Amino acid sequence: MQDWILESRDTGFLHEAEYMLRSKNSTPYEMVNDLQQYNLEVILEAAELTGDQTVPIEDIIKKMNDSDSGVRFWAVIAATARGKEGVKVIPNLMNSLSDDSPSVQIAAAEALCHLNRCTEALPVLVHNLKNSKNPTVVLQAATSIRSIGKKARPILPVVKEVLEENSGEVWGRYKSGLYPMFIGFALEQTLINCAK
Repeated sequence: MQDWILESRDTGFLHEAEYMLRSKNSTPYEMVNDLQQYNLEVILEAAELTGDQTVPIEDIIKKMNDSDSGVRFWAVIAATARGKEGVKVIPNLMNSLSDDSPSVQIAAAEALCHLNRCTEALPVLVHNLKNSKNPTVVLQAATSIRSIGKKARPILPVVKEVLEENSGEVWGRYKSGLYPMFIGFALEQTLINCAK
């Protein structure tokens, strides 16, 4: 499986928002075949840390400072998968809120909310949710907001505003059947989660 992932240059090891930003001036296909833009071996190695309880948390923390945003993203995911041990990385997650990569910012903000640090994290989620120039970033923020459940209540006015911006005639609800529809799905579920 690993050989096939590497041979096929699988784009799935970057978040969609990340690979769309990286391929802004080309195509995802061209981007993944450029080793300067997509060092799949290094990113795959970081992704494989997720769920591996034998890896010292300090090794994951080091990867949170890697030069590659794909590695940093997976390090955040791996750290948050550690459950209670995740509290050890709160300072690192706080630093990741200002990462150059929106995908890393969003993953760190979601993790912090799950660690009951929403005060610092919600503004980052709002900032990315309002990034109308990059619908893939908006979608990632929307799905992260959905995942934090009732903790999203303080930002419901923004959720409703962005939901309205994506509304239209497709199914009588969405501006289009592309990103606006998927953003709408996530934000509508957020409203449901926060109403319970």
